[in-house]
Amino acid sequence: MNLISPSLPPSLPPSLPPSLIPNIPGLEPGTATHAAGADLVKKLYKMMIATDATLVEINPLAETSDGRIVAADAKLNFDDNAEYRQKQIFAKRDYTQEDPREVEVGL
Repeated sequence: MNLISPSLPPSLPPSLPPSLIPNIPGLEPGTATHAAGADLVKKLYKMMIATDATLVEINPLAETSDGRIVAADAKLNFDDNAEYRQKQIFAKRDYTQEDPREVEVGL
């Protein structure tokens, strides 16, 4: 099953189809702020595909007083099987943040 939409094929398209860009609650469609939010979603999708991410979680997503959209905090997970392609990402792995038993067995 596709993680983005069950109706998409198992392989993800290289760019996010416009029909899958969500209506972001609190952002009026057709406004500059909504466009900025949609642009952020497109960039997050592109980053997810390029880095072999299995999870991209933004919480909270905030709107600044000047209308910018900011990802205030994020959690990212990456496909362990892509380590050979994502050497720079996996070089930043912080083993102190993981269960020592999992690190010991090489998970």
